[in-house]
Amino acid sequence: MSAPKILVVEDTKSWQETYVEWFSGEDYAVTVAATLEDALKACQESRFDLAVVDINLSKGAGNRDGLKLVDTLRSDFPKTHIIIVSGSIDSDLAEQLRAQNLVFVPRNELQYLSFLETIRQKLKNIPSD
Repeated sequence: MSAPKILVVEDTKSWQETYVEWFSGEDYAVTVAATLEDALKACQESRFDLAVVDINLSKGAGNRDGLKLVDTLRSDFPKTHIIIVSGSIDSDLAEQLRAQNLVFVPRNELQYLSFLETIRQKLKNIPSD
């Protein structure tokens, strides 16, 4: 059985490194994309079991490229599980995401062990190759 594939879509280098460290320690195959364009390209090249997506993919105010990616994943890659992690999201948007059955984790509540458990739960029923 091959390692589950995780796409990390995050523009902040320190968070990219954190995710890679966490997931590689769990024997997941990790691909990192910093932009919407890089994430879409990665999805064309490989199938991912799970995507961890930051909503704001640039330093510009109001950037919501992560939401565009979520829409694309849901329509074009429906078997890919999605977990949204963001440090700048309002409560209305958080509720909208949860109403769509999307997992949302506020970055200030992100804890290593509970986050890995969320990942494990999402990946436990993926079909083996």
